[in-house]
Amino acid sequence: QRGARKMADGHSAGVLSGAEFKAAETKLREERRREAAAMDPSESGAHAATVYRDRRTGKAINLADEAARIEAEREKKAQEAREQFEWGRGTKQKEAEADARAELKAVANEPFARRADDPKLEKMRRDVIRDGDPMADYIRQSRAQEEEKATPAESRRPVYKGPPPPPNRFGIRPGYRWDGVDRGNGWEQKLQNHA
Repeated sequence: QRGARKMADGHSAGVLSGAEFKAAETKLREERRREAAAMDPSESGAHAATVYRDRRTGKAINLADEAARIEAEREKKAQEAREQFEWGRGTKQKEAEADARAELKAVANEPFARRADDPKLEKMRRDVIRDGDPMADYIRQSRAQEEEKATPAESRRPVYKGPPPPPNRFGIRPGYRWDGVDRGNGWEQKLQNHA
């Protein structure tokens, strides 16, 4: 079998017995092991660092840069979510939140105990409108007039000034062009009477 032709994997072509195949396989494995041991580590890739690649492009990526990019992307999404939350809130809510923060700061600087003649506490108590207060309507009207005077005329919207409209479950006032005629089918009134 010395003159037998060799196959691509190094074995002899043709029919071989089990012992012949085993001897040839052992010899081939030993040769491959010696070749691998004699090979330069830079060519074989032994002890080389792992190269991570982008799945889509196949380009090598730096893990530190990639982690920083992912963190920046996550921060950007969080910032967009915060901005979206801010956009979804009205100016009144923002003003109320700012007022509450200012009030907390002011209260933090005050002494722990409040006295009965504290002017801030007295003003806060007077500003509360209670049910059954005979002056409640007058106070509401005077506050509405003060607000109307405080806002510039060009930014004020026209308001309905006719006879009082029938109540509705949402408390929505009619538009300023309403002629005072109730064109409903009575369902809203029935709902008010039922509740």
